[in-house]
Amino acid sequence: MTQADTSTSRFQHNPSSAVLLENKIRVTVDGKDIQELIAAKALTDSTTLDRLLRGLSTNTEIHNNTRKLFTGSADFTASSVICVECAPAIAETLNEAYVRSGFHLDRLGTITDELRKAIPTDQDADSEPATWEATFDGASRGNPGPASVGATLAKDGQIVDTSSHRIGTTTNNVAEYAALGEAIRLAIDNDVPRVTIRGDSLLIINQVNGDWNTNEKLEKERQRILDYMSTFDGEIDLEHTDRDKNKKADQLANKAFD
Repeated sequence: MTQADTSTSRFQHNPSSAVLLENKIRVTVDGKDIQELIAAKALTDSTTLDRLLRGLSTNTEIHNNTRKLFTGSADFTASSVICVECAPAIAETLNEAYVRSGFHLDRLGTITDELRKAIPTDQDADSEPATWEATFDGASRGNPGPASVGATLAKDGQIVDTSSHRIGTTTNNVAEYAALGEAIRLAIDNDVPRVTIRGDSLLIINQVNGDWNTNEKLEKERQRILDYMSTFDGEIDLEHTDRDKNKKADQLANKAFD
């Protein structure tokens, strides 16, 4: 990666033909930008910027030495992507931080303006936003026994991501909780603004929604899921579905045993 060129925008809206990358805004910033983004996070104490900062932290390059990382050097660059749907909220938070700084964070003002310009405006204002749906299913061959999870994520009815793997030895209910966690992870990894997650375990859905009580063991699993859901920047709706409408997640869970 080369040094971030501040003569061009730090944000590029480049929809990709790859389903998982379409409708994204690519972000490229340097060390000085990173410093002001971190300052913006501190000024607003908002979780809105977490997704952007986390993404940048995992895609970095330091061109001279590691000391540059902590000095706001232009030799340190980072890149990431954010979803178009998330961009307006991020821009609003950046602007709030810029105002709170007394307009002293010059780069932050420029970053905010560039992000706003990168948000596509040629989309039909009356068009419906994408519908995101996820499904999950846990399997246990024995109770307890060898267990696995399966999960899917679909955009407008088309599956764009899946998960299928073993999770060791546990009970069926714990496997269902783990599968729900996988569905949430798929939504987080794909920057989904809102998702409806469906599973055929009435027990897990009602416990997580707070409609049914849990025993001591499952309460730990329920709390783990609630904590994980709190890290999701958008909205999650949990719904029960019939087993025959959850076949893909069931197939993925059983495929893990193959």
